[in-house]
Amino acid sequence: MVLERWKKVNGQMNGTSLLPHPLDPLSEAEIESAVAVIRAEHDSLSYNAISLWEPRKESMLKWLEKPEEAPRPHRVADVVALGTGGKVYDGLVDLNERSIIKWELIDSVQPIISMEELQTVERVARTDPKIIEQCNIIGIPREDMHKVYCDPWTIGFDERFGSKVRLQQALMYYRPHVDDNQYTYPLDFCPIYNSETREIVHIDIPSVRRPLSKAAPSNYHRAAIEAEGGYRNDVKPINITQPEGVSFRVDGRIVDWQNWKVHVGFNYREGIVLSNITYTDKGTERPVFYRISLAEMVVPYGNPEHPHPRKHAFDLGEYGGGYMTNSLALGCDCKGAIHYMDAAFVDRAGQSYTIKNAICIHEEDDGILFKHSDFRDNSATVTRGRKLIISHIFTAANYEYCVYWIFRQDGSIQLEVKLTGILNTYAMAPDEDTHGWGTQVYPGVNAHNHQHIFCLRLDPNIDGPSNTVYQVDAIPGAPPVGSPENQHGNAFFPQRTRYSRVREAIADYDAASSRTWDMVNESKRNAYSGLPVAYKLVSREVPTLLPKPGGLVWNRAGFARHAVHVTRYNDEQIHPAGRHVPQTSGKPSRGLPEWIAADEDANIADTDVVLWHTFGITHFPAPEDFPVMPAEPVSVLLRPRNFFLRNPALDVPPSFSTVPSQVGEQGSKVEASLFDDGREIALLHSIYSHPSLPDIRGSPSAVLAAIDDYAKTKFLMNVGSEKGKIVVDLISEVKPQVMVELGGYVGYSAIKFGDAVRKAGGKRYYSLERNPEFAAVVASLVDLAGLSDIVKVVVGSSAESIRRLHADGSLKHIDLLFLDHFKPAYKTDLKLCEQLGLISPGSVLAADNVIKPGNPPYLGYVRSSVSEKRERLAKGDEDENIASVFPAAVLEYYERHGISVRDLGKAVQGNPNLVYESKLIESYEPTGTPDGVEITRCTGEEK
Repeated sequence: MVLERWKKVNGQMNGTSLLPHPLDPLSEAEIESAVAVIRAEHDSLSYNAISLWEPRKESMLKWLEKPEEAPRPHRVADVVALGTGGKVYDGLVDLNERSIIKWELIDSVQPIISMEELQTVERVARTDPKIIEQCNIIGIPREDMHKVYCDPWTIGFDERFGSKVRLQQALMYYRPHVDDNQYTYPLDFCPIYNSETREIVHIDIPSVRRPLSKAAPSNYHRAAIEAEGGYRNDVKPINITQPEGVSFRVDGRIVDWQNWKVHVGFNYREGIVLSNITYTDKGTERPVFYRISLAEMVVPYGNPEHPHPRKHAFDLGEYGGGYMTNSLALGCDCKGAIHYMDAAFVDRAGQSYTIKNAICIHEEDDGILFKHSDFRDNSATVTRGRKLIISHIFTAANYEYCVYWIFRQDGSIQLEVKLTGILNTYAMAPDEDTHGWGTQVYPGVNAHNHQHIFCLRLDPNIDGPSNTVYQVDAIPGAPPVGSPENQHGNAFFPQRTRYSRVREAIADYDAASSRTWDMVNESKRNAYSGLPVAYKLVSREVPTLLPKPGGLVWNRAGFARHAVHVTRYNDEQIHPAGRHVPQTSGKPSRGLPEWIAADEDANIADTDVVLWHTFGITHFPAPEDFPVMPAEPVSVLLRPRNFFLRNPALDVPPSFSTVPSQVGEQGSKVEASLFDDGREIALLHSIYSHPSLPDIRGSPSAVLAAIDDYAKTKFLMNVGSEKGKIVVDLISEVKPQVMVELGGYVGYSAIKFGDAVRKAGGKRYYSLERNPEFAAVVASLVDLAGLSDIVKVVVGSSAESIRRLHADGSLKHIDLLFLDHFKPAYKTDLKLCEQLGLISPGSVLAADNVIKPGNPPYLGYVRSSVSEKRERLAKGDEDENIASVFPAAVLEYYERHGISVRDLGKAVQGNPNLVYESKLIESYEPTGTPDGVEITRCTGEEK
């Protein structure tokens, strides 16, 4: 198998097959080829990591600019290997030349702890006599040692052992049953494990012992929840579909979406690495960032009692975010139309392996992108946005970190990290005082205070590599109140501080001044503002590193001391806590502090720079975080500032758009000819001339998507997806055999709800439409959707059609009635259905537009008690003057088309004895305007 992979790489390197992009992660074949090259010269090695040694930036930029002319960067493997006697080697293997170009023995360092090493500790711990003895002391008999578990951590740093011996500390737990949550039963002692000799070399034992907790298990899995009463039964499905496919294209590992283009890399340490990020602005591809990644993190715990100060995990530098990444599952970790990418790694023996679906790429609706309504006439434009998400999730023992890189249509980039999983816990005796260092989240469970501090590495390329960073603070104007320059004292402005030297570019966050940082290209200026083109770092979740200066965490996590550092670009400076993190003492502080100290007077203005940003959260645990934590998000935003001449998302198709000239002088949307002006017939022609008509035919969702696409250019009075979902969920619940809608318009609701009725096992869906042209459109689109067997279109006024269907025996009972027609007829048509016996106990009503434009007569009726309805009927004032409730312009339109409000409800008394329970479900119009659906259930009849 190795030979076959060698031949594959040989072909790749010599151009006999498609060459990988220079920034692509190493393939399985390349990893094993690197191992073969090393074994030819070195033996008795185990492998800690093999990943891409990224091409030097200078040569990479030349190749990116002229790939046909510039030399193609070689594929080089970056190798970390372990030899006998605790030796650590750093090496580089040129895969093109099949040669070792660097092989260096590194003294007094420990590389990342691999997953294989972590898994070995638990097996050793269960059979170690000293651990068995400690378990017996706190109440665990020898025969239950198979119920003892441990989370191995790096030891951090312990001056008793130093850095030469490769050590782990084992955080101990117990599970009464294999399915129980072990973090409910933490044990009070901490063994130290030697990874080379594979033995327990020491046990830290507290001076005050804490016996094994006797509390009942606190679990979160399915069986436990069902035993406690089961899951909620009112959570309805949300189905995410993209009938026409996704809007992004993937070429190898380059993703092209909505003017964005980005190369998606991945390595064992940082996880996702995004490179060569560009935005195409009116045909010009403009560079934005050369490389961005989540470069490091530290999680310091706040209990000063020994041995807890050792608990300050560098989850990326000590374990590897890539190594710990999950294989993602469709419908759970990611929903929708997904593109996955795999990740290849090396094991200790030098064999390659792959984590399938390590990276998830998909789109999501992003709510309103922009909107404005003119209060004078209600003309409005609203555009909904979407976002592209490139994500991975990694599990660091008890914690899960969900890492989302989000690209938006407005030119912004967001990094969001969601923290979930389970709290790290420690044993707690009954009535023990936590001294404020932690919280009892469950009997016998002490969850210690801690922080999650992340380091974002930004390599800006704002219209080119020569960039400068400015600190921007919102500052009150200097002139005093009463002065001519600031008479009323309201002046304020952005104060921009230019970073020109490394030593100047060390800053903390200041919430009082809304501090942000601009990465600018001073040689390119915006034609309108006159300011240099820039991307702004906006980050407001920036806690101070709480461990004190001079302490162990402060020394080891030097990158976390400040919110921002800016350094001059250096190919070797990738990891802000240093290349090899486990068991560093922090004396001296590795990584960022030593780079700054060595180059503090270096120029960082108008040159190639890197901005390092520290952000995160401080977590004081609470019972709501146990036994598993609800996800808590923390995010950073990168926004274009003076980069574009105007809103770059203006060309995103609007969901709805009208202008004052369409609305008319009186402000009536009906008078504005927003329907019945030929657009309905034009819709039909548009869909039947669609290039994908064969794919649309027979697919209700595809027909709906085609209607939605047309509605982006010409407003249609459709129920829309938001309110439509309310009714679809209701259909799924009620499972109506017969459903009637009043007001078919162009068939959107008939198709959406008719399809839902069929899926629910229903037999007939009647769509009643007064306008014969509209009815023809409905019938044609229903047929196109393949729903003619269940949806019947009835032409005529709603009252006439109801009477006719009842008289000929077609309609005997209505299980679900959807009202979305002439608003003054809502109440009178409902009463007609009552009077004919079509609505009776068990019937359900859904009325649209009860907020916008509103329908007080209908709401007043369905929300009235039987006695109130009887009283009004007896007084003869049941048929109040509903014409006074609705706008005159609306009524005039219908009068011109033969519908008289004065004739509504004549000789219709309804059935006041029916008992209704009515509830408003708030939602939104397709335009984004707030609206709602009134759901009314007929629950009985009083005699």
